[in-house]
This record gives sequence, C-alpha cells and structure tokens, in this order.
Amino acid sequence: EMQTRCATFLQPRRATFRNYGSQRNYTTDATSDDMRYRSHDDHRSFSLTTEQRRIVQHEMKGENDQILVPSGPGTGKSFLLAARAAHLITNNIAKPTEILALSFSEQGTENLQELVDLNTPMSSYTPTIQYFPHFIGESFQELSGSIKPLKTAGFIEQLSSFRRNFSSLGLSKIDQYNPVDVKNIWEYFQLLRKNAISPQSYSSFITNLATSGQQLESYIDLHRQLASAFEKYTEMKRTQSNSIDTLDQIETLSSHPSFAQLCERYNHVLIDNLQDCSALEFKLIEKLLKFPRKFAIVAGDDDQSIMGFRGANLDIFRIFSRAFPNCQVVTLGNNYRCTQPILDASRLLISKNPERSEVISGISRKSRSLVDEESEGVKLLSFSNSIEHDDAVALEISQILENYESPKIAILARKSSELAPIARKLLQNGLPVNSQANFYDRPEVSLILSWLFSLSFPSDSKSLFLVMASKAYQFSGEDLARITEINYQEKNSLFETLKILTNQMPKYEISEECITKVKDLLADLESAREDAKSEPTTVLVYNFLKSKNLLQDMLDKKDFQVESQGNNVSTMLQLLENLQNSRNSPLASSVVHHLRHLEEKGDLPLLDDFENSRKIQLSTVHGAKDREFDFVFLVNSNSSHRVPSSNLEIPMGLLNQVTGHEVSQASQRDNTASEERRVIYTALTRARLGFYFTSVGKPSSHVYQALGKAQPRSTFKLKIKENQDEDEKSEEVSGQEFLERNQTLDSSRFALKKKFPEAMTLTFQHFFGGCNLSPEILLPIST
Repeated sequence: EMQTRCATFLQPRRATFRNYGSQRNYTTDATSDDMRYRSHDDHRSFSLTTEQRRIVQHEMKGENDQILVPSGPGTGKSFLLAARAAHLITNNIAKPTEILALSFSEQGTENLQELVDLNTPMSSYTPTIQYFPHFIGESFQELSGSIKPLKTAGFIEQLSSFRRNFSSLGLSKIDQYNPVDVKNIWEYFQLLRKNAISPQSYSSFITNLATSGQQLESYIDLHRQLASAFEKYTEMKRTQSNSIDTLDQIETLSSHPSFAQLCERYNHVLIDNLQDCSALEFKLIEKLLKFPRKFAIVAGDDDQSIMGFRGANLDIFRIFSRAFPNCQVVTLGNNYRCTQPILDASRLLISKNPERSEVISGISRKSRSLVDEESEGVKLLSFSNSIEHDDAVALEISQILENYESPKIAILARKSSELAPIARKLLQNGLPVNSQANFYDRPEVSLILSWLFSLSFPSDSKSLFLVMASKAYQFSGEDLARITEINYQEKNSLFETLKILTNQMPKYEISEECITKVKDLLADLESAREDAKSEPTTVLVYNFLKSKNLLQDMLDKKDFQVESQGNNVSTMLQLLENLQNSRNSPLASSVVHHLRHLEEKGDLPLLDDFENSRKIQLSTVHGAKDREFDFVFLVNSNSSHRVPSSNLEIPMGLLNQVTGHEVSQASQRDNTASEERRVIYTALTRARLGFYFTSVGKPSSHVYQALGKAQPRSTFKLKIKENQDEDEKSEEVSGQEFLERNQTLDSSRFALKKKFPEAMTLTFQHFFGGCNLSPEILLPIST
C-alpha cells in the first residue's frame, strides 16, 4: 500500500477538475501560468476568459483593494480563487505564508485546497486554506497566551448547560419542562449573538418600540422577557461557565489588540461562500480586510443562501458593498457545470424571489452554459402514493444507468430521515446505493448504538432490549416475552427489572439459562461503564464486539453479506472517531450524549461517500452544496412540504439599529416561499445533465415556476338540482371564478341558499378530498 501511494505521489502531477468544463473531466499542467484546461481525449482545450484573467492577474492599488464576485453556481468561483493563489505563488508575487484563503463551507474548503494543491509547484509551501470556524479556533488558540485559555464548548454542552439554568432566566411564558420550547429559546439567543445583537441594544430597542405603540402589548411583553433573559444568559456565560464557544471566540478576537498581529501576516485574502457568513462573522472579516496592505477577492452567491438557521445573513453582499464602497464588482458569465435547460429552469425559479442582490445592484448574473452534452432537462414525476413514487424513481434510475456510462446520480431531500424509504426501495431493486440513509437500521450498526446508549442511559429500556435480542446475548423469544411481562408488572426500567430478577429468581419462574445471561449482561455493563471513565468510545465498542466474538465471525466468513456487515462496523467506528475528534473529549460521556441528541433530531451523521461515483448518492440539499452530479432527484417536492421556520424571529428594525447597515425587508422577514426557492435552486444547480422533481400528491407551486408552467387551478364542481324532477347539472369552475360569481351575495353563512336551492351540494374536490359539503358546513369553514 505504501509503495502504491509513493508511486502515485511521484507521478507527474496533472490536475483533474470534475466540476468545470464541457467534458466530464478536465486537466491542466500544474505549473502552467496560462491555466489551460484540456479534456482527457484532447478534443477541446480552454484557458481563462478575459474577465477571469483580469481578476487573477490584478495588481493591488493603494493601501486596500477588494474585488467582489457575486456569481451563480458552476461559474468557476472556487477555481478563480485557486488560480489567483497559484498565480501569486508561481510568479513569486507573494509567499504562500502571505496568502489566506477562507471558506464558509466545509466542502468548499476541501475543494479550494485541492485546486490550489493541483495548480502550485510541488516544492512550494501551501498557503493557509481554512474553514472559517477552524480559522477562528486556531487564531484564538494562538492568542491564548494573552487570553485566558478556556475549553471550547460544543453544541451539546452549550444546550445542556442552558437547560440546567433555564429556570433562573425568568421566562414565565415559556414551559421550562418542554425541551422543544427550551431549545427554541436557546437557538433564538444564538441567532441574536450571530447577528451581533447585544443584550443592551435588544432591551433599548424593545423599550423604544413599546413607547411608539406600533406593536401589541403581548408582543412587547414577550420580547421584554426575552431581552431580560438574554442579558441574564450572557452574564451567566461570562461568570458561571468555564467554557467558551465559537461565537465567544469571534467576539474576543474582534476586540483583542493582538489580533492585529494575525492581520499583518496576510497580504492576500481569498474568501469563498460569502453567502453563508453571519453579521458577527462579518465584523471580523471587515476588520481583517481594512487592515493596511490587504488585497481581497470575495466570492459567493446569495441565491444559495440556505444557511439562515445557522445565522447566515441574506443581505451580506449589500453589507459588504457598504463596508467597502470602492470595491470592484465582477460577475462570471460562463457556466461549466449545468446544461442550458437546467440553467434556464433555475433562473425562472429564483427570479421570483424579491430583493435579490442582482436586482438591487442592477448587475446581471445570467450565465450561459458551456456544457455541450445533450441535456435531459428538468422533469416532474408526480404520484398519488409513495409506493408508486419509489417504484418509478427506481425505474428511472435503472434507465439512466443503462443509457449512460458511470453516471453520477444523487437523490436529495430536505432532511436525511426522508431518504430511508427510497434507499430501501433502491436496494431491493439491486441498484448500487450509498445506502447511508438507512445505515443506522442495519442490525450490526443498531447493536453498536444500542450498546452505547445502554451504557450511558440506564433508563433506556428500548436500547437495552435490542442488546438482549441481538446475537451478542441471544435471549430466546420466550425469555424476552417473560422479562417484558415482569418489567410491566414491576413498572421499572428494564435495567432495574434485570437487577431484581437476579435476586428474586424463584419468584418469577425464570430459567437458569436466562438468569445466567442476565448476570453476564449486567456484569458486562458494569465493566464497560468502569472502562468508559478512561477509554475512548471507539475502544469500548471494539472491546464489546471482540468479547462477543462478533468481529471474529466477520473475519472468518467470506460471503458478501458478512463482508458488508464488516464494512458497516468499520464505517461506524470511523464515524465515532470523527465525533471524538470534533468533541472536547473522546469519552462516551461526551460522544454518546451528542449521538443521542442527533438521533432525536433524525440527523445522525453520515460518512461521506461522494467520491464513489459508482454508487447512487443520498444526501440532504444542504449536504450536497459545493458538489455536482450528472443527474439529481429532489424527492418530496410537494405543496405541503415547506422549509421549517423558527417560532421566534428577531424584531424588524433591530438589525438596522445594531449593525448600522440597512437590512432589506427580505432579510428581516424572509418568507418561507423565498427560502424554499433558494433550497430548490441549490438542488437544481447540482445537476449537469438532468434534474427530476418527484412528489407524492400535489407538487409545490415552485416546481411549476421552475418548469415555466402555470400551476393547475383548483376546481369546484357545482352540482345543482333545480327541482326533484330535473336531472342533476354539473359545472366545473376555478376557485377564483367561484369567488367572483358569489362575491355579490350576502355575507351570511347561509347566503348560498338564496342563490341555489336547498338540494344543492358542493363538492370541494381539491381541498377536502371529494367530501360532499352542504353550504351550512362549507361557508363557516371558508370564512
């Protein structure tokens, strides 16, 4: 293996660009300043456009210089930044240590790192290329000699601490025993912090709002309580907690005098995915770029701003332009990813959103496709039930696999939990699926999770039962049924019931064999809990599997199913290791609590398998950002499916007051429809050759907007009998026509009876599933 790695490393380096160019793969000589792209079969070659070359070779003027590149997906923004870094290094304009490249997307950071590595000389040092939160963390640690070093708190630690101290915040209108309400309050406070809103400015704004009389007293009272609680929470974090989170680090760095030392280090700053930047993060970016002798290229696309739940500011491009009024604004007009029909559909959709930066600035971002392969376009697959839907998707994918050589296919959804049913159907049809959507349902993976949950949560009877039923302990069905019955009688957790059984065996008529298994299980749990005090989570899992001979079974048996089980166990251990590395501690007390929280959210982590192009990829839309595929399916494109919105929103006008920048109405009260269009737009522009909307039931209106079609009108059927002797007359009208026809009638709930005889009934087919409703029932509902 090492020889293979070395041989690969020593080969002449040629860059492979999966995301750009009119053929599927493009290459370029790594050290060529001309930056020409050439397809593998040398049919066509490309170099930088005049506009791209002007940006890459731009010479800094004055003390500070900035170029803003607001351009659509697939236009080569990341490559432009990489080309700039390569140009600076290969022409000895700047040392690699003087170049800082930041991205607000983890996958975007990886892409940028790969592109820079492939286009800079092998012997040169690599510039600093980091995911923005990681840059913050490392910068904070570097300055920890002059700042009191504090442990970095993760998401679970922060939320757990908040729940413990919730009762002291004085929120009488919030149910402290409802975990959903408590979590919503915590997320709202984080959103305030990410928008750089202090407790003082919040309280002051609410006081002024109350004086103006523009809001209801109940609204004022709620936000007055929230402002007071936010102040207590901020003070609690400062005094009571011995931990610090990323937002604290940003606030500290922004005001720390030693931050200037970091700013002096970099003369060239490259920033990607600006649309995912929050107001608080921008304060640090602004301070960095306004430091003397800074040249910056900043790229992004506000139409892909779908990270609002993380605090991303929809107006960030307008804020940037106001902070740097002399910056040059350049757009990229060529698209190297999507075929033209997909570009046209995405533009039709996103043009419906109000107050986009393209409209406000008047600078067109319309791009033309340079992909000359035949496009399958954008299609809609709509079905009445999920069985038909899953069968049709599987059939369509089978046909794609037959017609194309090794196509990259992705199935995207809003939430990972929506992918499991379609993953099972694809597996049943023998399709090559990256089946991580139902990864946690696999018996060997479920056993690992259940064992960890049983260790950390003794009251988790469900997990303990799954451990007992597994082949690790092999309790018989009869024993499990008897123990379940006893557990019901004792009204205890299963763990407590098992302890009772070992002491009172004759009373419950349990077999000796069963009691022996119970004692073994309890002894294993006690031993593992003792080990959990010092051993990493991965070691606990490995020791458990080894002690039960489960690992040896996987090594001994050489059939496909057992090999698959071994791969799943290996993947689970890798996921646990990743979690350990991201946590403050590798111990189960930290990792397992985090796993439990993710399980409750239906958002357990997946191990990336995007590089395995032979498999059909399943991912959330958010997880597929900065990636591309030949064909993309967006499931659950239904009219009833909406992006979830927060119950608490920052009051309008507060952002203007705090940031000093005018914040648009769209950002302050961005409606669900606009957010949904951006999510669909992001999904659409992952596809090169074909895109499929799929729905069970009525498709969303946004689907028809992308297709450039009018949405089918909702219709009423009026069935009228003038008298008992006449045949029934039927007339179909649109909802609008129905309202216009009856708008002159009296507003009484029985008004229709004046126009139609009592024998008339209305079939409100679309909204009420074909139920026959009399006017007495229909009118109160419609009112």
